[in-house]
Amino acid sequence: VLPNPTGTAPGIIWTPQPGFTVLTFPGVPSEMRAMWQQTAVPWLQAQHLVAGTFRSRLLHFWGLSESSLAESVAPLL
Repeated sequence: VLPNPTGTAPGIIWTPQPGFTVLTFPGVPSEMRAMWQQTAVPWLQAQHLVAGTFRSRLLHFWGLSESSLAESVAPLL
């Protein structure tokens, strides 16, 4: 779990395979920025992962509840 210093929705850190780490953040932009600066960057530094390659994907979903979306993507995680 990636703590959220400004809101209630936490982020998630997982490593589905060695050398590949995924961090997810809530959709509220101000919370995401605060989490990146106050939680994610220090975690990445502590794990010595700041020298690696960063790739980012921004996914937009609409017309679905969070629980429906979670069920749909669960097999991919």
